[in-house]
Amino acid sequence: MIGLCTPLLRRVIQLAKSQNITSIADFIAARYGKSQAVAATVALIAIVGSVPTSRCSSRRWRPRWKPS
Repeated sequence: MIGLCTPLLRRVIQLAKSQNITSIADFIAARYGKSQAVAATVALIAIVGSVPTSRCSSRRWRPRWKPS
């Protein structure tokens, strides 16, 4: 797997260095003409995707036993 991804990763790193790209949002926006709207949309999707929902997190931390 690493052997197959190495050329792609090198190409992405070279592109990021040549265009001073520092985030995934900047990288995707650069592919669409450095659009700030695209960068903001990608950043918002990344933030929303990384925040757990209250329903999932409350289930996870709920004790399975009842205190006496």
